[in-house]
Amino acid sequence: MTFDEYINNPMGKANAVFSQRFMFKELYTAKFDALLARDAGMLKYVLYKESKSKYIAHFSIPSEKVPRFYYDVVVEFSTGDPEIMAATTLKDYTVKFFSNDPAFVFTFAHAFKTSGMFMSSLSSKMNDMALKELGKEKNPQDLVGYVKTIYFAYLYYKMKGLDKKALWSNASNAGKTTLLGAVMSADKKVELRQRLGEEQSKKERAIKNANKPPRKISHPVAKSRSSNAVTMTKHIRRSSTTRHSSTVKRK
Repeated sequence: MTFDEYINNPMGKANAVFSQRFMFKELYTAKFDALLARDAGMLKYVLYKESKSKYIAHFSIPSEKVPRFYYDVVVEFSTGDPEIMAATTLKDYTVKFFSNDPAFVFTFAHAFKTSGMFMSSLSSKMNDMALKELGKEKNPQDLVGYVKTIYFAYLYYKMKGLDKKALWSNASNAGKTTLLGAVMSADKKVELRQRLGEEQSKKERAIKNANKPPRKISHPVAKSRSSNAVTMTKHIRRSSTTRHSSTVKRK
């Protein structure tokens, strides 16, 4: 399928209507706008052009939760049709994907591979089990679905007008070797994300605890004195009442 077709219906079936696509569009667009605001409106990307039949875009997509942490999202555009090669846009090129985002690795990698939508040239960068076994818990039906980091890459791709071939005039022709060196393996990326996520959580807890108002501390000694004072007051009152009663009886 084309990039637009994936965004319109990731399942890619003519008789299957993805009813939640508008909800996802609104949700992901809002999240993406927030990320752009945080990153001053700029995301890093590198363009590769192997030939008129193959274009590759490598995006660095930021994590929502961990500052200054980026996932590698790679989109390969290819075609064997001379008419599509002669066109001025990439809109009719079919796409394949790679992402070291945990959601892609553990939920969708196998489904993308089965559907012919995984970049085989980056297989060495993907977790072996993710490609060999379907995600039984999260995706037992082995369906291609939305991957948030890929959706973000699409939004930036459209925003920068990268669907127009004219903007690829300075694309690198370094090819597969350079791309392999630029992409972190999924295993290392997931491990790094987990470690940095834990460090970020500790920082947030520390800030939260530092901003908490001081707790009121009770003073047992003061409380004991107060209690004794009440007891003594009651004792004095009883003694006064007793003396008064005795005086009345003598009279």
